[in-house]
Amino acid sequence: MDDSPVRVLLVEDNPDDAMAGEMVRLGAQDYLPKDEVTPPLLARCIRYAIERAKLTNHLRTALGQIQLLHGLLPVCSGCGKVRTDKGYWEEVEAYVREKLGEGCTHGLCPGCFQRLYPGLSADVLDSLDEGGKGSTA
Repeated sequence: MDDSPVRVLLVEDNPDDAMAGEMVRLGAQDYLPKDEVTPPLLARCIRYAIERAKLTNHLRTALGQIQLLHGLLPVCSGCGKVRTDKGYWEEVEAYVREKLGEGCTHGLCPGCFQRLYPGLSADVLDSLDEGGKGSTA
């Protein structure tokens, strides 16, 4: 549950709908006319308010996760294409150019270079690796 207290408001008179709505907008979970309060009703009201607070906290957490996932870029594991917002698959370079207005450069990481060109010596790889940055471009 979040750190905010659960608020149940006891009121002297029966509030009109506008006043009741304002109380809830200001943070009350519920309101009970004082002359209608019984111990079982108050207990139930508090239990429900606590459950609503737990659900609200759960929804906030879920919303945060959805926002995090919204920021992820779906990339095909096979070909490396990116799925656009409209559901089409396109090359990463085209996607980056469209979204960021930037181009891409290409190179091979040391692992891919060794896998694709296993006959070349480590000296060749080291000479291509500009200052140990991990790129052969």
